[in-house]
Amino acid sequence: MNPVLATQGNTVKKLLLRTALSLACVFSVAAVAQGANTAPLMQAAGAGEADKVSALLAKGADPDARDANGQTALMLAASAGHYETVRRLLIGGANKQLQDPSGKTALDLATEHHHVDLIALMREAS
Repeated sequence: MNPVLATQGNTVKKLLLRTALSLACVFSVAAVAQGANTAPLMQAAGAGEADKVSALLAKGADPDARDANGQTALMLAASAGHYETVRRLLIGGANKQLQDPSGKTALDLATEHHHVDLIALMREAS
């Protein structure tokens, strides 16, 4: 093989590798940053920690952020039957119309788990 072509090929490979690594770092940092902002709200909502949910929302947490499974804090709280947490998420601006990857809303999940009080709450919420 021609030594000039071999050298150019190595340069191109190095450039492609460097570009790929740079992109991976950018996307990793973005994913970590998003996870850092959403994880506490998701954990608090799933655990029914209504006061913590309110505090996180007051500090600017996105009520409609999604976890790795595509669920919002409202969906997690509704699935688990956490009435007060669901109420505070709705007051905090959570969108009850959002759907998870399977097409279910928080209301669908509350219905699926037979949380009658949550069904009424979400139907009444504007």
